Amino acid sequence: MSVLPDGHPVARPAGDLDLATVPSLENLLDCAAQHSEYIVVDMSSVAFMDCSALKVLLRAHHAARSRGGAVVLVEVACFFRHLLALTQVQGELAVYESIDDALAAWQHQAEPGERHDAPSTQPNRDAHVGPRRDHRDEARL
Repeated sequence: MSVLPDGHPVARPAGDLDLATVPSLENLLDCAAQHSEYIVVDMSSVAFMDCSALKVLLRAHHAARSRGGAVVLVEVACFFRHLLALTQVQGELAVYESIDDALAAWQHQAEPGERHDAPSTQPNRDAHVGPRRDHRDEARL
């Protein structure tokens, strides 16, 4: 884990995130939560992730939200975007292309004189999963 100059932690899990490694992921997120209610999770080094790890991320996000923050994901691989879509939780966790994009979204929401600790948790709508279908094809069926 590292800490950005503004004090927000960046958790950097690596390798496979599955039932066997969930305790390490929980510890990483708990440590990050001690620094801030807003946590960036850099997923660039994650090779595989199953639903048990997704559950841990969601639980950490809900805990952060209860404190006025959020858990946001950056550098998310296609397979994980697909997992979010399959489990229908893509609206729960915000996904950004980079740490800079996540921080820019957070700063954009902050009004002068106010401090906001989390960017919007709206999903990246450009992150389409699966083949695009032309609705005209459905009409021909």
